[in-house]
Amino acid sequence: MRTSNRNQNPLHNGSIALYFLIFLSVLLAPMCAVSYEWELLGPENQCIYQYSVSVQTPYMDILCGQEGLFVWEESGWTSYNVVTNDFPCWDAMDFNQDTLITIMGNGSWSDAAYLFDCVNHTFTVTEYAPWPTFLQKWGDTFYLGYRYGIFTSTDGRNWTPIDHFTNENCEAMLAFGSTILVSVITENGNANGVHYSHDGGGTWNSPTNPTPIISEFTLAENNRVYGIFPDASNSSGLWMSDDHGINWQVQCYSDNCTSLYNAYNRILAGWSGGGVAIWNTEENNWFSINEGLPCLMVNGIRENPLIDCENCAVATDEGLYMLYQLPIVESPEPSEAPHPVSLALNCYPNPFNQSTNVVFTLPYSSPVEIMLFDRLGRSVSTLSHGYFPSGSHRFSYDAGHLTSGTYFIRIQAGDLQKTIRTALIK
Repeated sequence: MRTSNRNQNPLHNGSIALYFLIFLSVLLAPMCAVSYEWELLGPENQCIYQYSVSVQTPYMDILCGQEGLFVWEESGWTSYNVVTNDFPCWDAMDFNQDTLITIMGNGSWSDAAYLFDCVNHTFTVTEYAPWPTFLQKWGDTFYLGYRYGIFTSTDGRNWTPIDHFTNENCEAMLAFGSTILVSVITENGNANGVHYSHDGGGTWNSPTNPTPIISEFTLAENNRVYGIFPDASNSSGLWMSDDHGINWQVQCYSDNCTSLYNAYNRILAGWSGGGVAIWNTEENNWFSINEGLPCLMVNGIRENPLIDCENCAVATDEGLYMLYQLPIVESPEPSEAPHPVSLALNCYPNPFNQSTNVVFTLPYSSPVEIMLFDRLGRSVSTLSHGYFPSGSHRFSYDAGHLTSGTYFIRIQAGDLQKTIRTALIK
């Protein structure tokens, strides 16, 4: 249980001056910025995508990151990987005692769902899936989403595709009651939107009305479904459906939202460069909890259900941070969505076949140069060069003349610089 280290008797001298100072501090407290007690869970300076907890024996904290699967052991965090340290892990969950099931991939032939033996520290392929996107378990069934559809399995070893999603890029999934929602994002746009089943997956329906492109779902009270429209576009932001995913209404427009999670009936969202905020469902505005959070490049949000407090775990580009007491949301006046205070750079799809969309966000107006490098650090092309205002910008890059392989996109904006990795697969 977390306790305060403040002096329990600050007026022991009976000083009038101390009484005055305390009165003054109470008077000014509402005017001061709140600093939340974010704590680094680790590992520091590692790009972490998601957090998970194994409730099997033994209990384990699990991190999924750019350099693979991280498991907390007696000596600290230990990373494990299938091939090399540049093979990312995207999610993990319990399979059975002493075994985890994970999804790992970067657009290579090794992309798959793997079983990880926590005793022998070995990986075993259970199903190959190019560009895996999500791994969920609903009831007794595992669901594995990837660039070309969805596999299901009741034993985690034998997988069957869902015909409705053949050759569709399945991005996210949410299941509750007898409803299952799946977001499809395709380049041709013919099947874009939220597909749904209201009989537990027995039959599937394509969207009949225009629906947003959703990269992550979460379920709130009264079966309200929230989703985020990612990246930077005229439709990006927070959306909501109150009829089990059929119709959607925008709640707030905001660029570069990356993650969404319902923790203790609080809708938390994360941004690439904008940190974390709680959605105030009564006032329809955001309540920022960034104060004290060292890294605002957020990749995922979850909680530890085994901790006896209202906590949240935020996966960032520089490690995993925990907040052990979520604040009560009180925002009497409307506020805007968090604005990025640092440089953000992304591209999608990633990996890509021939063309990809490059998205960048500037905290202030600045000259910008975006360059492409090969894996040896040699300059390949200048993608963009000029002066840009603050905010989000996007352009498409056609790499049809390049060979398959790993590349790096670097943006230089004034004194700020950021580099991301991408893969061209032909």
